[in-house]
This record gives sequence, structure tokens and C-alpha cells, in this order.
Amino acid sequence: MRAPLLALALAAAARAAAPALRGAETPYFEQLSAEQDAARGDSKMDCGSGVDLCGVLTLCSGLGSGAYEHPAPSVHGLWPEVGSYGTSQCIAPSGSKADPTSVVDCYSATDDDSAAIISFETHEWDKHGQCAAAIDAEDFLTTVCDLAEKPLALMATTRTAGGSLDDMKAAVEHGGYEVFGTDATNSQLLLSACASSDKKWKLAAVADFPTACGDWAFNAAKTAIARVRQIVAPSAPALSTAPAL
Repeated sequence: MRAPLLALALAAAARAAAPALRGAETPYFEQLSAEQDAARGDSKMDCGSGVDLCGVLTLCSGLGSGAYEHPAPSVHGLWPEVGSYGTSQCIAPSGSKADPTSVVDCYSATDDDSAAIISFETHEWDKHGQCAAAIDAEDFLTTVCDLAEKPLALMATTRTAGGSLDDMKAAVEHGGYEVFGTDATNSQLLLSACASSDKKWKLAAVADFPTACGDWAFNAAKTAIARVRQIVAPSAPALSTAPAL
């Protein structure tokens, strides 16, 4: 039986013993990380002026081999481009860091069982989601699904018509989405995305990040000014009513 990506995503506690995608010496999650690194290539993402959070939405065409072979295009994840990958900050969850406990809709596209899907969701949350300024795991995964809905539909239509990964790339770009990178090895597209200071992610071209998401510095300054005013502003004198004569 074919072992798709989600079926291989075993619980983190069993990482050291999990099967490798390629080769018996590398544990699964280490191998997956290496393949995600390869998917990004050498391109480093610059979030641009006034933008604290940017990254890539990675979508599988399903035309890859082994773990990347799926019956239809599917979502892989949303990866903030932190560290050596770009200038994005890593912004921790504002709520809970607890792992996901249920299947979020778009992650079920690989027809895998719920336990395997949740294990993969947990991996995406632990590795990427906890830098994405989400409230919690459910908020992060729901954001991923919302972002992926329209470009995945374009990819699915193209694939149904017999299209290749390059055809899917053309369809997505024609639909108005920027493809930041193409992972030909695993047949994936990486779409550029950014988040504004309200922590809401959106798909946008890198050149448009400052316009689409560049309000971080402005809102940070407003917040700082408001805090200073609270500290230094004198209390208003109490009003008194003169006694009636």
C-alpha cells in the first residue's frame, strides 16, 4: 500500500523510530525537514519595510513520487521565512501551544486516516505554526486552509485536465498569485504570503508586501504612544459642585 506523506507522519514521540522517506539511516522528521529545506532552494525572502511576518504557502500537486503522490492537489503548510530563509520574525502563539487534536478540513485531501493526519498537523504546528503569530493550533491550521482554498482549486482543475506542475504554476499565476518557488523534486509550489499587524495572513507578491502588510511599525508606534500617555498623563481633577446659595 502506498505510504503518502500524512501516513508517514507518526507521533513526535516515535520520531527516532519512524520510517525514513528515503534511506534507513535518517529518521522521518529529519528527512522531512531536509526536503522542506530543499523545497525553499537558495531564495531568501525579504519581508520588506514595515513587515514583520512573511513566508510561503506550500502546496503539493500530488504528482510527486512516494510521500508526495496524492489523488489530488493538497496543502502542505504555511512556513514563516525565519532565520536563514528570510527576514521574517518568529512570533509565538498568543494563546495555547497545545498540539492539534482534530483534523482540519483541507488536510484530509490525501485520504489518510485521522491519526496520521493529526500527526502531520502536529508536525506543521510544531515546526512552523508556532512562529506564525497564530492564537493556537486550530487557528493556524484554519488559516492555512483558508489561504490554500482558491489556489488549490486552480491546481485541481488543471490537474484534472491532464496538466503538469508547470501547467499548475501557470494557472496559479494567471489567477493572481505569486509563485515564490517551485519544488520540482517533490512537485510542489511555494506561494508568497505575508501577515499584517492584526496577525491576518494573505497571499501577495513579495514586492507588494509593504503595501499589503506593512503597518507593523505604524501600529507599534501608536501602541507605544498610548502606553506613554497612560503613564505620564496627569489625572483629571475631580469636578466639584458649588453648594447652592
